[in-house]
Amino acid sequence: MSIYHREMKIPIYMESEVKTIGIFLDTGFFFALEFKKDPNHQRAYEILSEMAQRKYGTQFTSDFIIDELMTLTWVRTENKNLIAQVWELITPPKNICNVIYVSQDDIIQIYNLFFKILESAKFLSFTDCSNLFMMQKFNLKHLASFDSNFDGLTTRIY
Repeated sequence: MSIYHREMKIPIYMESEVKTIGIFLDTGFFFALEFKKDPNHQRAYEILSEMAQRKYGTQFTSDFIIDELMTLTWVRTENKNLIAQVWELITPPKNICNVIYVSQDDIIQIYNLFFKILESAKFLSFTDCSNLFMMQKFNLKHLASFDSNFDGLTTRIY
């Protein structure tokens, strides 16, 4: 079964083609994809096209990213229609990724990672640390993100 992005009309997720590699989609990727004034809008579409070609494997995001994405979209735009468009990216039938959920046990591990990164004099938000943790937990090799704070910590696609 193919799921298509409403504007590009390209297949995003083929259930029969699940591969062992995958990509985690960060908040900024989703926002740039739908907010045409975002400076990364065009590149987000290029990444989406690359994902349609199965370049990075199966797409994932987390419930933490959904939370951050809804808040970011409202704070930056105060546009209810844009919030609805972003919501469609992550919910059936047009979802472009699978949503993984952070468990109570995961939160403890994320906290430990957050604290370790703080001790290294680098800063990542707790949500960003959850991205890294979930990527490790689910063996995801790539991160679609326009946030340079991830550089040196994972393979960032931007």
